[in-house]
Amino acid sequence: MDKNNVEYTSSLLALLQIVDSGFPTGGFSHSLGYESAVKHGHIRSKKQLTEFVITVLENIGSSSLPLLCEAYKQSGDMSKIIALDEYTEACLSNHIANRSSVQQGKSLIASSSETFKDKRMLNIKVFLLDFTFLNFILFF
Repeated sequence: MDKNNVEYTSSLLALLQIVDSGFPTGGFSHSLGYESAVKHGHIRSKKQLTEFVITVLENIGSSSLPLLCEAYKQSGDMSKIIALDEYTEACLSNHIANRSSVQQGKSLIASSSETFKDKRMLNIKVFLLDFTFLNFILFF
């Protein structure tokens, strides 16, 4: 196997591990409103299900995916990550979704930094620990 295939296989395995519902992020899989849409009669056919899935993917592609891509591009600059995080938080107006997003993000960073030993992830983890500690001191 050549070097490119090994790198691709390694990257694919890492991606599959992160997106596995068993990866410890403290989150859960959800249907993005599918159960409610069925319950209220909005999805009654295969065509309506297809339209629902396409709509969900378009929504994620236009909201979350650009933020994720930008975070990856700016992962070496903590000030830009902080600004992006503040922007993302402002976009999540639902306080329950916001709180869940913050907790899942912290868990993802903690798990990923230990699993993959990526320097950028470790830097973010250290920053979060310092920031959390500072907020804890300010709170009391």
